[in-house]
Amino acid sequence: GGCDFDAAAKSVKFDDVSNSGIFSTKYDGNVTSSIDKCFVGGLAGFVNGPTSFKNCINNAVIGKVLSGANPKSDSKRKFVFAGIAGVVIGGDAEFVSCENKGIIFNKQYCNSAVNNNDYDSANGWYSVCTAAGVLGAFDYKETSVSGKLTMKDCINSGDLNAYRGIGAGIVGFARNAEISSCTNNGSLAQHSASNSPHKGGIAGWLMKSEIKKCIAKCDIYAPTSSTNSPKAGGILSIARGGEVKITDCSYYGEIIVSKTETSLSGGVIAASEDDTVLTDCKFGGKVNDITVSENNVASLATGNGLGVV
Repeated sequence: GGCDFDAAAKSVKFDDVSNSGIFSTKYDGNVTSSIDKCFVGGLAGFVNGPTSFKNCINNAVIGKVLSGANPKSDSKRKFVFAGIAGVVIGGDAEFVSCENKGIIFNKQYCNSAVNNNDYDSANGWYSVCTAAGVLGAFDYKETSVSGKLTMKDCINSGDLNAYRGIGAGIVGFARNAEISSCTNNGSLAQHSASNSPHKGGIAGWLMKSEIKKCIAKCDIYAPTSSTNSPKAGGILSIARGGEVKITDCSYYGEIIVSKTETSLSGGVIAASEDDTVLTDCKFGGKVNDITVSENNVASLATGNGLGVV
């Protein structure tokens, strides 16, 4: 289930662990949740301390709502749902050859998504609602013992169904991460007017991190909402916090965002920063109804035109 929120474990290891079934939620009507932190993972909900997951598989459906769909919450609630682990803090973490095969739901009515210009935080924790294939969030606590996240040879084939916040194929939120040789084939294209506005084929929001040699083959749909502008990227949705690199990655599929003045869509990344670097990447398909070709591939790589391509 979870570690102590305040006291880190010496080490947490999962080797060759798999599961099956359904992780479900049930609500009596459209109620407001009293839960401050809800972290759900197929193998671990919350880990505090140095962590290793190797050769692990989630076969379960995560977050299926049995009744009372889309329960209300406010901007201080934190809901993170993922196939292998929900939230990991407190030291180095390693995910090697892990796979998610289950559908991931995060149907919370949560307005604590990344907004247009910055992020929300509450009581020292980031508060970005997330649905991700393998890992929901790493180093999610602003004052945690900062570690390095390594994700290698991980696979997601489950569809992502996020009501608000971030949807991502491999990892939702991370800082100081190296993500390599990972693959996402799970769709992020649930067509709904109240669908999560921030989508990334591999990752949702990264800072001081690198993605390399990863492949995403999926359709991505990101609509607008009253408080957020949609950001859909074939590999990454949002780089915020500096020092993000994307190297030798590939995306194939169709990206669709609601067309507003502030919407962003990119074949590699939606919202980049001045120091974001994209190198040796390729993508094919469509970006907001524009067919990718040799003539426009560079201009369609980033949604806001920032960084070095």
